[in-house]
Amino acid sequence: MSSIEKALIYRQNKLSKTQLHIKKHRIPEGKYIWLCSLWNETEPEKSEITLYDYKAVRDMWSQQHKKPMLSKRQMTLFNSIYERYQRADMR
Repeated sequence: MSSIEKALIYRQNKLSKTQLHIKKHRIPEGKYIWLCSLWNETEPEKSEITLYDYKAVRDMWSQQHKKPMLSKRQMTLFNSIYERYQRADMR
């Protein structure tokens, strides 16, 4: 194997590790859609999610489109919000 091939393989592995790291710090679209579905636009008082949590999720979603990844703190907050409503959801 030539040094160019080795360099290409090394670069591929490095890129895939970077991509995995970035993916870990991004909100999955399915989770975002599900959390947003808990908000009732017409009757906010009947919503299954609080306005504070809904706005936090919506803001994090829009922010992740402006930068490559969210901070560890933001991901921790998002996951705690998701788990709170996932546990309560017994449909």
